Amino acid sequence: MDLDGAEVKGGLYAEGLTARGKVRALGMTVGGQLSLKDANLTNEGGDALSLDGAELIGGLYADGLTARGKVRALGMTVGGALSLKDANPSDFSNRVSAFP
Repeated sequence: MDLDGAEVKGGLYAEGLTARGKVRALGMTVGGQLSLKDANLTNEGGDALSLDGAELIGGLYADGLTARGKVRALGMTVGGALSLKDANPSDFSNRVSAFP
């Protein structure tokens, strides 16, 4: 799934999303919330989720997210809450520094 440069005026709700392969949203802007609650993303040996340079004005809610592969968010801006309750990523690229 490729959402590079996408501009979503409201929220983007992908709760329960199951994806095999890379979910990529480089430089994406979301005017509301991005919700990946209970999403299951698999791309072992590669990026499962890449939000590099994304601007999430309303917050990121990824409670219960399961990711098999890297989760990248270099240079991401979150204007609201960042919630990762019960998230189970196999690899946060650059760990905490990935979330400025």
